[in-house]
Amino acid sequence: MFKINTFFITTLSAIALTTCVAQADDIVVELDKTKLLTVSTAPATVVVGNPSIADVTVNGTQVFLQGIGYGNTNIIMLDASGSQIAYLDVIVKQSTKQTAVIFSNGKKHTLSCTPNCENTLSIGDDQNIFGKVAGDVQGKRGLASGVGVQTSVNAQQQPAPVDAAAAPATAPAQ
Repeated sequence: MFKINTFFITTLSAIALTTCVAQADDIVVELDKTKLLTVSTAPATVVVGNPSIADVTVNGTQVFLQGIGYGNTNIIMLDASGSQIAYLDVIVKQSTKQTAVIFSNGKKHTLSCTPNCENTLSIGDDQNIFGKVAGDVQGKRGLASGVGVQTSVNAQQQPAPVDAAAAPATAPAQ
């Protein structure tokens, strides 16, 4: 009996998938990262073929291209007169820098290793792991913004209300 090295299988899978290479005129951006592009004229209209894959923010002639989801899409930019100033073929891919992906029993789990490996959110991760990590991230964000934090006034115990009918009768002080 022998043990199969998960890293070896993951590496072979990655090598097999790299046969889909970008063309010279493709713009490749990593998932959850932004690439700065400069165009000759400030775009008046920007159309993204598939907004679930990429998004664009324009500031004058600077175009910020963000990778939203894996895949291929295109972006067309027009100037104020409607003339095309740019056509971009965009590929969004997973970053392989300091990232470990574990496949076990048909489930995927992604770790960011910078330098210690910690859970991170990645499209396609097992729903249970993704949900837990997403909850942790939202909880941390809430604590950082002060949402859900108990203040010292709320944390103090309030005295229990007294039921006058059940309280023992006392004589008035003289």
